[in-house]
Amino acid sequence: MIKTTVYLSESEAADLRRTSALRGQSQSELIREGVREVTRTAGGHRFRSKGVGQGSGEPTPITWDTEALADEVAGRR
Repeated sequence: MIKTTVYLSESEAADLRRTSALRGQSQSELIREGVREVTRTAGGHRFRSKGVGQGSGEPTPITWDTEALADEVAGRR
């Protein structure tokens, strides 16, 4: 673990102490839980696919045939 310093307002510190006592968890654990929650939901969608195809365990590159795609969009195919 890495030690860091967090500055809280008086009311935030009081809320943290109260929540720590109510939940029976240390203040540090509650802060770590909050950091995990914020970083989990930050940045919108997180892709979970590893790009593995055909059960080989090897990554399958994703490529685009841009000319065929343009033809399809333009209704030429």
